[in-house]
Amino acid sequence: RCCGRQTGGGEVTSAWVIPRCIPSAALMAFIIVSKFADHLPLYRLEKILGERYKAPIRRQRMCDWIGYVVDNWLNLIYHSIRQGLFKSVPSDKYLRLNLFP
Repeated sequence: RCCGRQTGGGEVTSAWVIPRCIPSAALMAFIIVSKFADHLPLYRLEKILGERYKAPIRRQRMCDWIGYVVDNWLNLIYHSIRQGLFKSVPSDKYLRLNLFP
């Protein structure tokens, strides 16, 4: 079983979004969008995945996956964006936005 993929520099990167777990990036995006944008509770998402896609995934497992993605990926993205925005004005502790052109 292939656990990673070779990059141009010779190092092996993980092919998994979550280490040692099955979900792909597409499945995680589907679960997160369904949960937070479409407002589907996990019990209903569990039923949809089981009946439509024949993928019985327990809601506790989905909850663990969402927690991992939020802690390890979304926080990283948030802090990277925040750091880039505040880099231009390091003395300010808040970001000024002009909402009207």
